[in-house]
Amino acid sequence: MRARRAVAPTSLPDLSVVPVEQAPTDPFDPRPARARALRRSGLAVSDVAAALDVSEDVAAAWCGHVNVPARRRAARRARRGRGTADVAVLPVHGEEHAGVRRSAAETLAIDLAQPTAGRAAAAAVVAAVAQISPYAVTVTTSDPVLAVCVIRVLRGSLDVPSDRLRVAVHAGPAVARDVASHRWSRLLDVAPRTVTHAPWPTAPHPHGVRVTVRATDARAAATVAGWRAALGSHAGAGDVPEGHRREEPQTVELTPR
Repeated sequence: MRARRAVAPTSLPDLSVVPVEQAPTDPFDPRPARARALRRSGLAVSDVAAALDVSEDVAAAWCGHVNVPARRRAARRARRGRGTADVAVLPVHGEEHAGVRRSAAETLAIDLAQPTAGRAAAAAVVAAVAQISPYAVTVTTSDPVLAVCVIRVLRGSLDVPSDRLRVAVHAGPAVARDVASHRWSRLLDVAPRTVTHAPWPTAPHPHGVRVTVRATDARAAATVAGWRAALGSHAGAGDVPEGHRREEPQTVELTPR
């Protein structure tokens, strides 16, 4: 029970007793932080209340407006009608796995409209300039606007975890590389430990700086590859310009001796 000293009792309202386990404003109570953490993990407010043994009203007050990543992804999938998560459960592995993801991402990019024109434009830019391997997406640029766009697409549209993002800062001979890497860390809003720096001896001028953003994520790589395929189909890239020869795939037959 909490008590207070009675001063001029005739002018004070009646005291009320608040059980300790139901007090949502106790500064020493760790349960509000636990409630927010449980909410971020995707639990419903009712489940949070049950886990902490409080009422749902108190749990809702503790959670507040917690941003739940799973709920954001579900909302995006609902707006699109279907999402790339449908492909995540396919029982395929290795190169077949990447091929299925690329095909699914291409189909989605062609058939379904993006939620906003800005997001579609950002995805198209990244798909056009990225270097794509089966397990990574890499973009090298000297333009801060493009670098920020790449980070936002990787984090927002592709949900790439922060621990799979790496940034390499290449600086000319007149640039303090540690200072440049710190500035790019703040600009891109990434942890300093994910940013490395290296000299750029072939920079066009002594103060030149460029960054390489790399996401090591097979799912993201397959999705961006699908975006590029869709972008090429919309742009009519299937027609080879005059003077250019289409490279046909080569088949090598191995004959046992």
